[in-house]
Amino acid sequence: MTDLGSVKKIIGLWEIRSYETENILLHADRIPGELAWIGERVAYLTKLVEDLDNAVEAAESRSFLRAKGVTLTRVKTLKGGRREETFSASDEVAKHIMRTDPTVIELKDTRSRVRELLGRMRGYSTALDKKSVLVSGMVGIARDELRHSQKGGY
Repeated sequence: MTDLGSVKKIIGLWEIRSYETENILLHADRIPGELAWIGERVAYLTKLVEDLDNAVEAAESRSFLRAKGVTLTRVKTLKGGRREETFSASDEVAKHIMRTDPTVIELKDTRSRVRELLGRMRGYSTALDKKSVLVSGMVGIARDELRHSQKGGY
């Protein structure tokens, strides 16, 4: 996987561009280029989601193992004095530590942003496909009208 900072920057730029759907849809001549651009981005984002899933899983397991390796000390004060007990973190404590690990949180946040962007890009692609079909249909109708009017119809 690439650097998380650069991924976030790229995602931010693509998020901005994906909001321009309405503007692109007004310009039929830009649709083929946009469809190619979207196809590349969807493929990249799909792979990125897989990579982020693996990275989250690896970060969680590392964090969990680190938390399990911690030796905790419990101090009990009794009538006879103070007594210390040492123990390792339970699975529940380790899971809590794992969930609050900043690396895990950052990876999960990035993954959710990428998934949201991927969904928006797929919707964008669908809208462009529909517009492309509509435009080609309109061009066909206009061409038929032109042929008909040139033949001296109406």
